[in-house]
Amino acid sequence: AMCKAALEHNPHILLCTNGIPYEEKADYSTHYEFECLQTAAWGYHQLPVFSHYLRNLGKTVTNMTGRFHGGWGDFGGLRPKASLEYDVFYALGNGMNLTIGDHFHPRGDMYPAVMDLVAGTMNKAAEVEDWTKGAESETEIAVIVPKCVMDGITANRVAVTGAARMLIELKQQFDIYSDAMLPLRKDYKVIILPDETRITAELEVVLRKHLDRGGKIISSMYSGLKALPGNQYQPAVTPIPAPNFTGNQNACAQPELADVTAVPVLTNPECDRFVFQEWGVEYNGISPWDPTFIITDRIASLPELPITAINRGTRVKLQPGTEMAAEYVAPYFNRVPRSKRYFQYLPPKDPTGEAAMTINDQVAHITFPIFSSYMESGRVDYRKMVEYALDQLLKEPLVRTERAPSWSKVFVTAQPDRRMLHILANYPEKRTMTTEMIEDAIEIHNMTVALRNDGREVEAAYLVPEKTPVSFVKNDTYTTIKVPPFEGHAMIAIEYKK
Repeated sequence: AMCKAALEHNPHILLCTNGIPYEEKADYSTHYEFECLQTAAWGYHQLPVFSHYLRNLGKTVTNMTGRFHGGWGDFGGLRPKASLEYDVFYALGNGMNLTIGDHFHPRGDMYPAVMDLVAGTMNKAAEVEDWTKGAESETEIAVIVPKCVMDGITANRVAVTGAARMLIELKQQFDIYSDAMLPLRKDYKVIILPDETRITAELEVVLRKHLDRGGKIISSMYSGLKALPGNQYQPAVTPIPAPNFTGNQNACAQPELADVTAVPVLTNPECDRFVFQEWGVEYNGISPWDPTFIITDRIASLPELPITAINRGTRVKLQPGTEMAAEYVAPYFNRVPRSKRYFQYLPPKDPTGEAAMTINDQVAHITFPIFSSYMESGRVDYRKMVEYALDQLLKEPLVRTERAPSWSKVFVTAQPDRRMLHILANYPEKRTMTTEMIEDAIEIHNMTVALRNDGREVEAAYLVPEKTPVSFVKNDTYTTIKVPPFEGHAMIAIEYKK
């Protein structure tokens, strides 16, 4: 009623309600604002998720950052220049509008240092406005998660945050949706269902169309299984009762191993099944091993040793046409309480013949919660497994890079007749147990970015806003640009023949 009355009084007023999940407040807001002070409690992991999510809700989105080092009202806290510029140019690279927040002193005091920092940053943003105004993000991957995950009330965002982090490090162009934001706003080449995305009736319709037109899917853990009654949320990482072991306080005695046949295969026979035959696997319950290990001879980038899967996974049975891309190795024994003297030392024992990762022509499925585990542990080997799946299913991605550090970011936006490459090189350092900081502008040399042509003919490429030409090489598929040395961030425009 309050929002309705305000708009009746002034239909041009801007309203964004706070404290309500974004999908719930569409009728109460004229636009969306994402409040995020990255040096404070928010951290640097939330903007990557919400910038890729909110732009798909049908309203303009503003990135609400601030000059404060701590939370709102930290009058004596001023962020470094590189820190604030990172927020601003990250937003512009993802089609967001800008606001830099401050709190004025009750006496009306003006602090020149604050005004200089804010004005200097906004002036830089104004210089590139011709290339950012009305620009929309170009993407080809959709990440879909349960709505309760994005609401953040009854579920956590660990899996979707891990997925976003992986994809950004891999320079992939993606959007994020909840399973209530259907149908998708465009046809995507790949859909990723991280760890916890069971298939609702509405999502089943979307995925059926996606698969029928040849679209690809990457899923993990419970994703791909039929939704539970009432769309109940099932977290991928949760304490799961382990098989019973004989209590053994003597480290010299042989601990009893898991009896696979003692582990329940299905907990909900109606829902614990893959909805689509294209997955090429049959669900076979929770893994008896915790932790387990992974071996593969198909992913060349992985080291030649069993890799730890830090969280308990699931078991699947392969169907004809589906191959095992990685295999589980069982431990000698499962985790046990610290009271057991052998609690910590869990070496790999024998290959199990069961899949840690499967792949066929359309679907790659990883049987443990790889995205949650990546966000929890940062193990690069997990990202390499997802990269392998993408290499098989998305052979010509929108962006390819060489000599680009994993922590650099590349985003693509588009206006009529031109596209922009947004490159960010700065990255946060953890300075305290809770505070991440960007202080220095990192200088990057010898980086190349290849942008897929998509049937268009390049006419010119130049730095923004200087319009300094940059060298590029074209072939039928990609235009490869040698990025001039830059500090912190760079923007390159590629113009096409009309």
